[in-house]
Amino acid sequence: MITGLGLGGAETMLFRLLSDGQSRNYRQSVICLMDEGHYGPLLRAAGIPVHFVNLRPNKLPSFRAVFDLIHLAIKQKPNLIVGWMYHGAVAGRILQLMLRWFCWRSSDLVLNIRHSLEDLSNEKKMTSFLIHYCGRIGRGKSVRKIIYNSKASATQHENLGYPSEKTYVIANGFDTSTFAPFIGARDSLLKNLRLKKHHILVGLVARYHPVKDFPCFISAAALVARQRNKARFVLVGRNVTLDNKLLCDLVEEHGLAEISFMLGEKDRIASIYSGLDILVSSSISEAFSNTIGEACSSGTPCVVTDVGDSKYIIGNSGLAVPPRSPGDLADAIIELVDFGSERRERLGRSARDRVISYFSLSKVKTRYEELFLESFPGYKINGKRS
Repeated sequence: MITGLGLGGAETMLFRLLSDGQSRNYRQSVICLMDEGHYGPLLRAAGIPVHFVNLRPNKLPSFRAVFDLIHLAIKQKPNLIVGWMYHGAVAGRILQLMLRWFCWRSSDLVLNIRHSLEDLSNEKKMTSFLIHYCGRIGRGKSVRKIIYNSKASATQHENLGYPSEKTYVIANGFDTSTFAPFIGARDSLLKNLRLKKHHILVGLVARYHPVKDFPCFISAAALVARQRNKARFVLVGRNVTLDNKLLCDLVEEHGLAEISFMLGEKDRIASIYSGLDILVSSSISEAFSNTIGEACSSGTPCVVTDVGDSKYIIGNSGLAVPPRSPGDLADAIIELVDFGSERRERLGRSARDRVISYFSLSKVKTRYEELFLESFPGYKINGKRS
């Protein structure tokens, strides 16, 4: 169960997890609380049933939505319900209760938390309420496991009262054949941007949102540009376009209009990762960043802020700096610029090797599969029923 199926990190991971086309000994389907977004049609094309409850943002559930959820509970009769993110977790608990009330059937519930809590005061009131409410649900007997996609997120939620004995950390997984170094990707990107080979492409791939801290990146970029005039800045993401007046004004204010490129949201981002010389993440909060993992898998060295598991993802293959520190971010970017292409390529190979070793999609899927299968009658681990 998930809120929506847009181009977010959690939605992307759900799609990767379910859409591999492998035959399994169990049925799986997705219940989406809102619209089908980007991944709804793709999941159906991969043979995964997708059902919609059609809730409206910031509105109480309609009678029709409640009826649809009851109908789905009766029709699906799942052994296991996985609630993705806080809204999905609460809806999963409701579905579990409906199964008990209307079908006299019990089911396992797993919460899948995809959020980092660097500062709870920054959360919206409703989100803050759901965070605490999910902790209450998690402490109940109805929940068997709580999945986190980062070690940092697990610790943060446990400090908030989530039960540590139910913690199960599964990192995001990456398709290392899709996200890979592509010959000619850099030349192609330079050509599309009408740049020269001596230019250094520094990229930020993120939706336009306060948590991604675009002002910090822009301030750091201005510092870099003053000291290394061959640097060029490539910004990619939802609402990262020339129509975004706030962002354009910020870029103009820092004197970066002529050396920055806003490309908007891209469905196929792998070639852009591979074409960049350096990937930057300036976020003030992350759990486990898909962007950093995808860039590393593509062989691109990264400069990241030390939030969530970002530093853990890159290991020794990049540089980590404190969040909200444009000066430190600029210094780290300059350091990688000064490494030269050969040393950056070595770092990129190291980053890719790390992803293959620890965060490959096949290994992540295996961990999910083991957890899922524990909910089926007769399934055994080491000869014992879990």
